[in-house]
Amino acid sequence: MWESEDKSLQDSTNIILGENQLQKYGKFLFSYTSKLNQLEDTHFEYHDVRNSPVRIKLIYHDENMNAEDQKENILNLVNTDNVIYNKIIIIFTHLNKEINFIVNELKSKYYNLLLYYGEQDSNESIAPETQIGNILSQIQDLLNLVKYAYKIFNETLKQLNSIYYFQWNNKVVGDNNICLYDVFLSLSELLMSFATLDEIVANQALFNEHWNVYKQAVICQIQTNSLGLDMKKLKILHKMMNDIEKVLLSGNLFNNAMQTKFNELKTNHKLSTSILNYIKLNMIKFENKQLSDLTYHKCLHFVKVCMLYVFHINTYGMNDKKLFIKAWECFKKFTSVTIYCNIVWFPDVFFEQHVTINIANIIDKRNVNAIRSIRDSYILQAHENIFKEVNIYNIYILTWIIKFDQLIKKDISYMRMNEIKQIVNILHDGIILSGKIKRILINITNLYYTLNKPIVKNNVIFICKLAESLKLMEQSFEENFVHICKIFNKIISFQQYQCLSLLGNIKKNINTNKNVELLTSLVLVEKLLKGSCSHDKLLIIKHSFAFMNKILLKEDEFNNLNKCVSQLSLSYNLENIMADNCNLSFLYFHKNLINIYIRNNGCHNLNIRYISNIMNDVCDVNTKEKDVFLDEIHTHIIEPLCTSIETNLRLHSHLHLQVEKLTLDKVENNLNRIFLQNPELFLVLNEYLDIKYKIENYLDKTFYDLTTIALHNYKTYNEMRNIAKYKFELNVIENNLPSKTLDNGIDILFLIRNINSFINNYNYNINNQVFIENKSNNKFLNTITISHIANNIRIYGIGIINTLINYIYQYLCKKLNTLIKYLYNENIKSKLIKEIKFYRENKLKLGQKYPFDRAEKLLKALKSIQEDPDPTDAELGHLNYAERFRVVITQVGNAIGLIRMIRSGSLHYCANSVQFVPPQSPPTCSDAEEDEDPSLSANTRHCLDTFDTVLKKSIHNLHESTDYFKLIINVFKPLLANTSIKHAYIVIPALIYHYVQYIIKIKEKVNKIKTSNFAIGAQEILNFTDDGFILGLSYLIKIFNINALYNSLDFYASIGEKYKIHQDGGAAGGAGSGGGKSVVVNNVDSLTQKTSQVYLNEFLLFYYNLNSVHVFFDQY
Repeated sequence: MWESEDKSLQDSTNIILGENQLQKYGKFLFSYTSKLNQLEDTHFEYHDVRNSPVRIKLIYHDENMNAEDQKENILNLVNTDNVIYNKIIIIFTHLNKEINFIVNELKSKYYNLLLYYGEQDSNESIAPETQIGNILSQIQDLLNLVKYAYKIFNETLKQLNSIYYFQWNNKVVGDNNICLYDVFLSLSELLMSFATLDEIVANQALFNEHWNVYKQAVICQIQTNSLGLDMKKLKILHKMMNDIEKVLLSGNLFNNAMQTKFNELKTNHKLSTSILNYIKLNMIKFENKQLSDLTYHKCLHFVKVCMLYVFHINTYGMNDKKLFIKAWECFKKFTSVTIYCNIVWFPDVFFEQHVTINIANIIDKRNVNAIRSIRDSYILQAHENIFKEVNIYNIYILTWIIKFDQLIKKDISYMRMNEIKQIVNILHDGIILSGKIKRILINITNLYYTLNKPIVKNNVIFICKLAESLKLMEQSFEENFVHICKIFNKIISFQQYQCLSLLGNIKKNINTNKNVELLTSLVLVEKLLKGSCSHDKLLIIKHSFAFMNKILLKEDEFNNLNKCVSQLSLSYNLENIMADNCNLSFLYFHKNLINIYIRNNGCHNLNIRYISNIMNDVCDVNTKEKDVFLDEIHTHIIEPLCTSIETNLRLHSHLHLQVEKLTLDKVENNLNRIFLQNPELFLVLNEYLDIKYKIENYLDKTFYDLTTIALHNYKTYNEMRNIAKYKFELNVIENNLPSKTLDNGIDILFLIRNINSFINNYNYNINNQVFIENKSNNKFLNTITISHIANNIRIYGIGIINTLINYIYQYLCKKLNTLIKYLYNENIKSKLIKEIKFYRENKLKLGQKYPFDRAEKLLKALKSIQEDPDPTDAELGHLNYAERFRVVITQVGNAIGLIRMIRSGSLHYCANSVQFVPPQSPPTCSDAEEDEDPSLSANTRHCLDTFDTVLKKSIHNLHESTDYFKLIINVFKPLLANTSIKHAYIVIPALIYHYVQYIIKIKEKVNKIKTSNFAIGAQEILNFTDDGFILGLSYLIKIFNINALYNSLDFYASIGEKYKIHQDGGAAGGAGSGGGKSVVVNNVDSLTQKTSQVYLNEFLLFYYNLNSVHVFFDQY
């Protein structure tokens, strides 16, 4: 009883403890699941390039072992009771691994070393000796690897020879039934590696040239030893170089591999038959398939079979002519195959070069030449079908991506076996599809390149679009790679289960007593398929198939098992195969195709993410191509996109100005909205490229620059900024520029440095003290006022004034020199002296008034003077002398006006600096000392003293500024007042009349523009004021000291008399119009009177302005 009670108590205790443990485990599981979901939400669901997860590499524990551990691992894996069987499997597995190691080393390290030699050294100044010296150690490593490859190749042949000479106890499983097809395949891979190296060396002319230069330098040092090097080491180096030339650079790696064999091999007919059967089997497969059904790796497999066939022919002779004819028929299908990057293999050429028999005895000449014509027709056929193939494969890829995304993201917890099978099938379909696209791309581009055939631009676009589609497929694979990693173990387990099921059915149908080796193979394969999968296990399984006798097994059963294991191997190497299929580094030799594609597509139909992935593959070979591609992207993608958006914004903002309705469909259709609506960064050549930011930056800069040029358009650019925000989601910043004018205006230093341009392009107004631009392409004219000068002085300091005056003085010296040269001209001087003589002789008759008619006559004489152009006076040489006088005097006046403005600006600046000082006299030093507070610190007193000093200087500058007019007069007056140019006064009336004509003409043009749609040129001078002539004339009268002579002419009285007569005549004509004058005559009289009044008003205005300007200079 007690025992039963203890037992029930123990059971209840166990139940309670079990429930408690289950609760703890449930809490742990819940916490773990929540944290895992949080990690997935944080890292795994983002497909943005910026947030891509850490790349996972699918490597099993077996592959992380070192070489010794891997050897022990193979020994542990193959541990059957059949010792001979174990030795055979271990030996060939190890040899196969070594061959795979050699092939991978050649591909990853040495192919590119030779193929891209000289590509990365863009600096041509690097000596050939230096370039060869930099890679000599790697070339030596390559030599050692090739020697080791020859050793492994010979060892494999010896082992094959031995196994086919071996006397088996079991006659059912004997040497006739052993099929070491995977060993033959590894041998063919090694032979193809030798042939690839031969082709690379043959195509690398630059390397051979540099090698000869380096070798000559070594020989020269051995003979002369000018550098004092160790002769023993030099001889060793020379011997090594001879060895490299003999083995690597001779181009006979493939031929040497076939020659390194022993005599027993030639007499081993069983091995010959086995190799021949393997070749026949593969040739039948390739013969029955279309080229469009094959992937790139299948084409490489055909090359490997052909390499092995050449080896068999050269070793055993031509044993089967039908097979050779069948192979030649396959050549018509595989006219060219790219074996690596841009190395194209032509089967007919390769056989003619390396086969020791006479091909003409087997294949007639017509069939030999037919392959070349088929190769040319293949290009034409590809040219015609490329458009159709691109469209078909685009549909296939999009369909595959949709199915792949749908299947791979399912919850693996509730996944059924048929769903796993669907995932396996879709992954294998992706490998096949990418392999077919890779075959099309690499064969077409390299065949065009090798045969020097031109590619049509449309075909270039189609080829790049197909490459884009391949990169789209790769992008989908990478984005879902985390999901693949989650389900990968289930995929491998499912395929292992399929293999084990087939294996179990085979074991049921065999006799275990008669087929010991077969049973051993089946047991070993079954053991290896259980547990984890690894590369070593797959190799052992494939080699175990060699002992599965085809006679004892049903063909369907063996083929299904072999196919299932091949699919398992395909899934295991999924990542590597997909990466190799999507690798487009071979386009490095066709990089111009990418540039053409970018230029012809621009930003309209181009997906920059996938084209950037293509560029990444190219730049992995040579990083210096990165800048070239980035420039292409900026020039042909970003800039056109920016321009299109700016045009769209501009048209949209001015849409209300169009009389007819304007549609923006054409403009908007050209915009690639992907860059704008999806604000992600594009990873281009390992650099983040923010298209949206670059567009915003472009619009910022454009709006700012255009607003500074035309400030009145600020509203237009504000509107465009708002449209960009709401239409394209572009955040364009405010430029914060003033909406009307700039206080500083033109920079005074820039003005002085370009004083000649400034004087010519600006007119001076005396009354307002302003310079006005006389011609402009903008809607408004720029002005320079006193406040601008004052602000410039505030920026640069009061000391800038002396520099400005010095520049203006130098400018005046040049212009006065030009004017004096005109006055001393013999043609002008003679006319002026003649005019003075006439006036003196008839002064009393003329009433001491210079007649207007004489001034008009003198003006015509000045205009009629014709001389050869003066090369020293290029600026005014094309003008007549009257116009030259007017322009030079105006330039002098503008310079004087600038001095006046600088003086006024300095006073304005000084007045502004003391505007807050009370209007009282500053305290004297004694008063300041008396008012000092003894409690003030020394620093405070120092600050007060400094303040007093600054205040005194400011008030002093305001009240006692330098009189620059006085300086600029006194510096020239002593030099010019006593010279023999007193005759200059007589030309002044003619120049005044010419100036009045000029100013009336300018004002009439301005009036026409205001009252009508009068068209003018953008650079035509139009202004309503030009007081520089008046100021310059007054200044010249002062410094020439001809004021009295000029006043003696009393020219203005003559002007008044002339135009008074015209007015009186017009009035009399009007009064007598009823006397019979025609309407035409009356209109002419009215027009004459009106014109006379205009001229009279202008002369009076000139007279008043000139007298007011005299005030500036009369005090000096």
